[in-house]
Amino acid sequence: MSNNSSNFDPNGHYHYKGSDGVPNRGPTFWIAVMFTTLFAISTAIHFLQAIIKRRWYLLATAVMCGIGETVGWVGRSLSAKNPLADNPFLMQITCTIIAPTFLTAANFICLAQLIKQADLERYSRLSARTYSWLFITVDFTALVIQAFGGAMASGSQPTTGGNVMLVGIIISLVGMLIYAALGLNILSNMKHNKAVRGAAGYDGKRPELSHRHRLMVYGLEFSTVVLLIRGLYRTVELSAGWNGVIIRTEVLFNLFDGAMIVLAMYTLNFFHPGWLLDESRQHEPYGEWIGLRTASPSPQPSLYGEP
Repeated sequence: MSNNSSNFDPNGHYHYKGSDGVPNRGPTFWIAVMFTTLFAISTAIHFLQAIIKRRWYLLATAVMCGIGETVGWVGRSLSAKNPLADNPFLMQITCTIIAPTFLTAANFICLAQLIKQADLERYSRLSARTYSWLFITVDFTALVIQAFGGAMASGSQPTTGGNVMLVGIIISLVGMLIYAALGLNILSNMKHNKAVRGAAGYDGKRPELSHRHRLMVYGLEFSTVVLLIRGLYRTVELSAGWNGVIIRTEVLFNLFDGAMIVLAMYTLNFFHPGWLLDESRQHEPYGEWIGLRTASPSPQPSLYGEP
């Protein structure tokens, strides 16, 4: 954090300006309640989806993210009524910083499963198992650092705690960037039918992704983009310090943090690995799980732009 960081201002933590221009306002109540509701609904859906499809890792990833975000936005709702209170502020700043780390872990696991199931390891620089262990290790490291920083920030060392949380966010962001780069490399290698692993046993035929696998790719791509946007925003925000302009601008937080994580959460609800990565149903039209009866899908264009 920059040198303009200091202990929390006793006159208010947010310093948002109201429509009347009066400073030291807390978060807008209806917006905080709206995000609380959106996160609670998505979390409940994720819980049911994980149970129904027996994707237990989603309980420890997507559901945990949703719980953390819900708690964080409850804190912002409380701050809207009492912006001078310490606990709601610390609750929201800690939970909304840490929670998305769980969701990135879900993305890492989904990509590893997709690589294995769609027979894409020949195009991948890393094996599916390595993807899981490497990026989850990075994610867990970032989570521990952010939690440690949050504990410090909620005590008598807010500036140091903020700096520690910033380190954790940067580690998570770098991990996401590497993950995205490797994912794009897989798509590029698929497009050019370039095997980079296990070439000795490669028959030269390029595997075609099923309709469901393509949807999983699209879902992961979109989720990764919004999570990267959020990570970049948080990095810039905390770099400027507790008293920086960015952290004092409510609309930026609502747009680049709250909205981005809502989009990522609901993307995983709709592009759910429990259905898209269900090996027994890869050739069935997607949509039956919500009661849609569709005809057998017509041949789909290739993901990489070739017939």
